[in-house]
Amino acid sequence: MDNQTELEFITRYKSGERDFRQVSLPGLSLPKVELPDLDWRGANLMEADLSHANLAGVNFREARLHKANFSNANLTSSNFIGADLSGANLTGSQLSHASLRGANLAGACLQYAELVGSNFSEANLSQADLSGAKAMGAIFSRVKGMKIMAVGVDFAQANLTSAVFIEAYVHHCKFVNAILTGMSLENAQGMQVDFTGAVLLGSNLRRANLQGANLRRANMNWCSLREANLGDAKLFRTQLNWSNLAGANLTNALLIDANLRRANLSGTIMDGVNWSGATLPDGSLGELPE
Repeated sequence: MDNQTELEFITRYKSGERDFRQVSLPGLSLPKVELPDLDWRGANLMEADLSHANLAGVNFREARLHKANFSNANLTSSNFIGADLSGANLTGSQLSHASLRGANLAGACLQYAELVGSNFSEANLSQADLSGAKAMGAIFSRVKGMKIMAVGVDFAQANLTSAVFIEAYVHHCKFVNAILTGMSLENAQGMQVDFTGAVLLGSNLRRANLQGANLRRANMNWCSLREANLGDAKLFRTQLNWSNLAGANLTNALLIDANLRRANLSGTIMDGVNWSGATLPDGSLGELPE
């Protein structure tokens, strides 16, 4: 993108023009620019540099933003519905209350981004990196997130209904009081994850490594936990009715006052488990018979 084209664009904006739908400005370089409330629907801004820019409320619906640089940009309440953000750099960006429904963020970097209250429903986040992001109260329902990197993300009170996080990395994540109904974390790696009060009804955690997880008061009824690693996990008052824990590792787990009525414990490793006050599969209380 040449300087003349960029100057012409800025001149048009300063003159009051806001409708730039379908424009083609690949490689546009305008870091630190002030462009709030712009209409860039369907625009081609591939590999553009808009880092540190103020783009609050901008409409990027169905825009082509492949490998664009939005690092540290203000994108609060912006519209990215159906946009192509694959490979984009959104590190440290402000995306609070933005809409990214159905957007393609495959391979995008959202490290330390502010995602509070944003909507990612049905977006593609496969192999994206959200590490360190704040996503409290955000919507990730039906998200495709295979091999997503989400280390240390705060998903407190977020909605991840039917999200697919197969082979995801969720170490040290917080899912406190989050809704994970029907979510798939199959083969996920998640050391010291906090699921306190979360709803995981009918979720798939098969072969997930959740060593040391905090699952206090979580609703895990009807879950698949086949061959999952829950060693050292805290399952105080956790609901596990009708859940399948066949072949799971519960070594040294705390299941105090947990409810496992009708749960499948075939082949489950239970060395050192604390069952005090737990309701066992047959409805009895206390220790499992040897």
